[in-house]
Amino acid sequence: MLAENIELLQKYLPQELSLTEINNGLDEIFIEIKPEGMKDMRNLMTAAQNKFGAQADMSLVSKLIRERLNN
Repeated sequence: MLAENIELLQKYLPQELSLTEINNGLDEIFIEIKPEGMKDMRNLMTAAQNKFGAQADMSLVSKLIRERLNN
């Protein structure tokens, strides 16, 4: 019964983006915003939320952005 409920709910949830799709989207966001460091984190996260919506785990997106800013 639980598995049936999960299958039913998944039909209505947005399809989650792959890691490659998220990274490609972040490439576009970084080109657009041209961040200079952690001070741009809020702008990057706002742009990512607007771009990905519910299709990406925002904690993963935050982690990926931080890794990029620290490199």
